[in-house]
This record gives sequence, structure tokens and C-alpha cells, in this order.
Amino acid sequence: MAESRNRDRVLRRRGWSIGVALCVPLALAASQAWVAHAGPIVQSAFTPITPVRALDSRLNLSMHFYSAGEKTWQVTGQNGIPAGATAIVLNLTVVGASSTTYLSLYPDGTGLPGTSNVNVLPEKTASAMVVVGLSSLGAIDIFNAVGSTDIILDYFGYYAAVVPGGPTGATGATGAVGATGPSGSTGATGPTGAGATGATGATGPTGSTGPSGGATGATGATGATGATGAIGSTGPTGPLGPTGSTGAGGPTGAAGATGPTGATGAIASSSTTGAATTGVHEVSGTGVAGTAVTLSGGGAFTSAASYVCYGSDTAASDSVVVVEFLYTSGTAFTPEATATDAVKFVCIGN
Repeated sequence: MAESRNRDRVLRRRGWSIGVALCVPLALAASQAWVAHAGPIVQSAFTPITPVRALDSRLNLSMHFYSAGEKTWQVTGQNGIPAGATAIVLNLTVVGASSTTYLSLYPDGTGLPGTSNVNVLPEKTASAMVVVGLSSLGAIDIFNAVGSTDIILDYFGYYAAVVPGGPTGATGATGAVGATGPSGSTGATGPTGAGATGATGATGPTGSTGPSGGATGATGATGATGATGAIGSTGPTGPLGPTGSTGAGGPTGAAGATGPTGATGAIASSSTTGAATTGVHEVSGTGVAGTAVTLSGGGAFTSAASYVCYGSDTAASDSVVVVEFLYTSGTAFTPEATATDAVKFVCIGN
């Protein structure tokens, strides 16, 4: 259907192009006679213009025909048509008519002439060259006989009166508008007409309530419940997310208090005969040859003569170097060896 419609439009356009070439001279000749007999005899001259689409009611909805009727269209003063033009030469195209109809164009205010400029079938496109006279204000009337439709007006030229005795001169410039005169005073208000207003009539009685509708129909049976769909299988477990970063380590707690020094324990000792000897203790450590070693606390002996020390020079290459001890008191002694070598010692006494 759409392809057929498009083909009709193409054929119609081609035919229109040929028709314009053949009909324009005839239309202009006919229009000369028409203009000459439209009223008092006025000699008019045709002026061609570059074709211009002046109206498309699909875009200007105020000119769309929603039903049969008449619409007025202003021609002069726009689209290159000057004031004083006596007739307009145009192509009238009718698009999308809802019914079989015809359209007539005529000067505004002259009344429907009873003739048509174009006849149209439903949903068909039709066009025609039209020369139509203009009213004294430069307007035309457009009449649609039946149904709704859209119209298109394309201008090709216009007629204007020729001044007798010579060519038409150029239009002079419009003079300045004069100042507006003062407004007259408002007349006095006329008296109110005689006659009293009649009394309001009584309200009529309220009509009785109409009967209720028919009985409520029975409720239909409940449809069977559909079968429950199968449960889908569980999707695979997603991969484990990355391990979060390790938080900062807490501060180190304060060191606990040092406990009190315990009492010096007794070292088991015995004589060669097996008799136990009490009060003996042992002190071991390291020092430097020639530097006094000071004992304190539970490491002190009773006096310089109450203990004896043995030692070795740990730095000497000769392991048999003898270390001698100088006993200053029960709390101090000095190891004597080579130079300032390190000395390892053990002292026993009471």
C-alpha cells in the first residue's frame, strides 16, 4: 500500500511539472480576463517571483481543516507580495483528505462562488494552478466542502494595477507617523432602565431514586493452580577475595619490676676425709689483667684472707701463662697476667 501510494505521488509530481509548463501561459491569459471583469475595469500586470512555499497547514495548524468550512488567508505584506497586489498566482496542493471533497479560493468577503479549484479523493494528493483575486486588504478565502484535510500554497507571481499613461513608478518611502491626538473625555453614564426584577421561582420537587441495577452475577470458579517450576541448580562458589592488609602492631608493654636478689645458696663442699665444710661459696667471672675486680652483694667474701682465686689468661697464645691475684679486701682483688689480657677467674671462700 505504501509503495503504491509513493508511486502515485511520483507520477503526480511528474505530471504536475509537465502541466505547469503547459498551463501557466493559459492560466495567466485567463487571469487577465478574470481580473478585468472582477469589478471596475483595472489594467493589471503580472510580476513573476521565485517560487516560495507560503503555507503548509501541517506546520501551521491554525490553517488545518478539521472539518468543512472557510478560512481566511492574508497574502500581501509577506512572502514578497506587496500591498496593492490585485491577484495572486499559486499552486494549490491538497494532502490527506478524509473524504471526497473540493476546495474553492476567492477574494475575501465576496462570498462562495459555487465553483471548485480542485477535486480530491480520500487519502489522495491533488494539486492545481490557481489565479485568485485579492480583497482590498490583500486577503483570500479558502473553502473546504467535506471532512478534514491539509493544504499547501506555493506562490509563483502576482498581479498589480498599472498606472494609466506610463509605467509604474517606484513606491515612495512611507511618511512619518503623526503624533497621537488627545483622547476625548468619557461621556456620562446613561440612566438604568425602568422595571423591577421578578421574584425567584420556587424550587421544583426532587425526583424519586431510580431502581437499582440487576442482581450481581455469580462468581466464577477459581482456576487451577499451575505447577511449581523446578528449582534451579546452585551456581559455583565465587573465588575468595584478597587477604586484607595486616594492621599495625600494638605498642610494647612496660617491663615488669625486677624481683629482689635471693640469698646466696651454699655450695656443697667436703674435705678429703669426707667431712662437710660449711660457709663456703664460689664466685666466677671475667676481668682484665691489671684492673681491680670489685665484688658486691652476695658475691663479697668475709676478708682478703677468707678466699682464694684461680684464673687463666684467655688472650695469651700460651695457655699455661700463670695468672696471679692480689687480694685487697673481701670485696676487691686484682688479677695479674700479660699486659691487659682478658682473664677468666673463679674464687672460693667464705
